[in-house]
Amino acid sequence: MDDNRQWQYGIISKVGNDSFCIQAYSIQYSLTSIDTIHYEIVPFSIGDVFAMPKEGVQIGDGIGPRNHQIIMDAGHQHFWWVKSGWIFRVAAIGYAGLNLANALIVQNQPVDWVGLSIAACVFAFGEFLKWNYHPYLKMGKKYYLKSY
Repeated sequence: MDDNRQWQYGIISKVGNDSFCIQAYSIQYSLTSIDTIHYEIVPFSIGDVFAMPKEGVQIGDGIGPRNHQIIMDAGHQHFWWVKSGWIFRVAAIGYAGLNLANALIVQNQPVDWVGLSIAACVFAFGEFLKWNYHPYLKMGKKYYLKSY
């Protein structure tokens, strides 16, 4: 990820003392074939790098809306649905929907406010995890690039 918060994806073609060059490419899928499109070589200095993807993170190389973006599908990252809070948010919405459906379907049953408050707390926990989860390592004091 560069200073503009854009992922740069490609093949590193040249490494210098304080810079490197990336040749970006995209894959175009069609019904009968797969074509590779190569773009121009772009130089970057080590100071231009804002972040690097964590281990196991995949970046899309196919032409489309996920081109040069992190693929957040479950299975590409270990326990992504837990670390990003996705499972907690989905479970909370399902539990709240079940409570509301039971209150509407069963006659003379009041809404379970305790159950809805538990669902709200679980959903808030999932949002907290989503807010704190980053699939990249930010360059700084702890992580840095160095050329040899």
